[in-house]
Amino acid sequence: MLPRHRRTPIRDIVRILKRYRRAHGRYPSLFRPQRFSEKIQWRKLFDPSPLYSVFCDKLACRDFIEARLGPGHLPPLLWSGDDPAALPLERLPVPFVVKCAHGSGMNVFVDDPTRADFVGIRARLAAWQAQNFGRALQEPGYVPVPPRLLVEAMLTEDDGALPAEYKLFLFDGRVELIMVRINDGPDSHRNLFLRPDGSRADVRFDAPLHGGALPEADLAAMFAMAERLGVGLDHVRVDFLVSRGRILVGELTVYSFSGLTPCEPASFDLELGRAWTIQAPLRRALAAMLGLARPDEDGHSSRDGQQRADLAAQAGE
Repeated sequence: MLPRHRRTPIRDIVRILKRYRRAHGRYPSLFRPQRFSEKIQWRKLFDPSPLYSVFCDKLACRDFIEARLGPGHLPPLLWSGDDPAALPLERLPVPFVVKCAHGSGMNVFVDDPTRADFVGIRARLAAWQAQNFGRALQEPGYVPVPPRLLVEAMLTEDDGALPAEYKLFLFDGRVELIMVRINDGPDSHRNLFLRPDGSRADVRFDAPLHGGALPEADLAAMFAMAERLGVGLDHVRVDFLVSRGRILVGELTVYSFSGLTPCEPASFDLELGRAWTIQAPLRRALAAMLGLARPDEDGHSSRDGQQRADLAAQAGE
């Protein structure tokens, strides 16, 4: 029998309500969510799938992706470990990016070792390791992830620019939205949104819109890989890096924007929410609040719930 999960505390629900209201100017409908942003809050509070902790762990997620797609679909891994002091920054081939496995946005890009402050980088990594990213944003998939470190080769174009990213929003295995991120630098980017047929979607989230041409990319190949990675999930976002003609998987995301970034127009939040079917949201929310939820109580069959728990265990959960 699959174990039950801990009860969802009322204080967590209150925090989510307040945080959502500050971001969106209204309270979310948590028990019968309609908007995409509301469904992200529902997932945070009431969907305890152990697989989410695999996706939130950047090292375990690499194992999951390779198990689903086979080798050759990930950025090269140069090093992994626990101790910033053991990180051989001075000897790694440049350019590279150092990441904390247990959070989002905890990255350091190094393209010129003569200008890098390696002492400062190690101190920053240690400070990040002391944080529990999941508790800070109430994204429970991150909470149990160990604060490990990894270094990946930093992908660039021929002119040294960072590659474009294609972020595919999947619902029950179907791609419903594509976010194209044009990186102007490590801390600056523009976005463009596409529908599955390649037409542009008139929506803006967290960055200025990109009005220019798009880099060449094989959307059909990305769709095929994303659909294999999204089997058995009611929603996941699959992020790709397109570099020098190669398509590599960057990560899998289950809490896009933490559901706290308003979109323009606001009506698109409801449109995207319609693509996401959550089975029995009220019953499952009540089960979570009472501590009765199990991994198979997620809108899937008990057999599929066990398979997801097994996948989580195999990938390092």
